Amino acid sequence: VLGVNGVFTFCFFIAACTVANSANMGFNVVLTALCFIAQVGGGWYVTNKVQTSLAVGGLIGATFTMTFLSLITAIYWGQLSTCDTSYNTIIDEYTCDNTGGYKAVCAFAVLLFVAQGAFCAILTVWKDDFALDPEIRGYDDLNRSSDVDYTPGNFSNAGLGDVPGGDYTYDAGTSHKPPTISAADL
Repeated sequence: VLGVNGVFTFCFFIAACTVANSANMGFNVVLTALCFIAQVGGGWYVTNKVQTSLAVGGLIGATFTMTFLSLITAIYWGQLSTCDTSYNTIIDEYTCDNTGGYKAVCAFAVLLFVAQGAFCAILTVWKDDFALDPEIRGYDDLNRSSDVDYTPGNFSNAGLGDVPGGDYTYDAGTSHKPPTISAADL
């Protein structure tokens, strides 16, 4: 999916360069294309070189953000591609001279939206498979002491080592005073 994303990003960059002289958003679409290139490069770097949980999580967040940026870009340039060139009125900071380029930017932004959405979904579902640091891999391998009783109402310190005052089990039927701890116990 990252390779398809790279191909669409290259095509988007070419389309963005063709509309770069547009007074509407020419600079912004080129900047968006550069952000897409950085996201593809970062995605390749994280999935092939770094592969830590933190880097994969950062890539998920960046890809999620870029997915919505491609949606916004597709909507804007899709709307702009329907501009009417028959008016002879000159409006400051507005051009409608490259509707074919506007349509190309919209089309490649839609394709990027689909590809980045798929890449984000793959990263999210299989994030533990992309992160190769086994000592801090997700939440599925948290260590638990096997001799601790996790039943409700049991507040014993079994498995936690010796605590001054001994075992402290809750009994709702009696009134307990907390154990007294002297300075010698510490």
